[in-house]
Amino acid sequence: MRIHPTHDEEGRLLGFEISSLLGRRFARRIAASVPGARVLASNLRSDVFCEFQVAGETFVIEEPFGDNSRYWIGPAGAGRLAGIQTVHSHFEKSRLGFTAVAMGAVICAALVIWPVALYGFRFVAQDKCLDAGGAWVKGACRGGQSGG
Repeated sequence: MRIHPTHDEEGRLLGFEISSLLGRRFARRIAASVPGARVLASNLRSDVFCEFQVAGETFVIEEPFGDNSRYWIGPAGAGRLAGIQTVHSHFEKSRLGFTAVAMGAVICAALVIWPVALYGFRFVAQDKCLDAGGAWVKGACRGGQSGG
């Protein structure tokens, strides 16, 4: 999964962003799969839609401005930053994000390709019917001569 880290002036990791194409449920699922993680709160309709704890530190996943192309993941408040590297590494290595995006791509392709294919099959059948001297009536060929 592609990660967009945020660092402070001293180069310490403060948080990171991931693509919102992943979806809120999958982002929450990856957070829950961090070793030792415990999801504290989850409200998929809120800007801050997941709060979880790793090694005593609380982290959040939020969609800034309510409509963004990325989700921000980082500590819930200022202070300790020891666990952010663990969370960052887990998200970076996660195959679940790739699976979610791949599934989304397959579903989108199916939603586009299926209707186009059906239209194409109907068009070909209608064309063959008319070429054979028939009439296309209510989705069926009437009166055409069958010939090869």
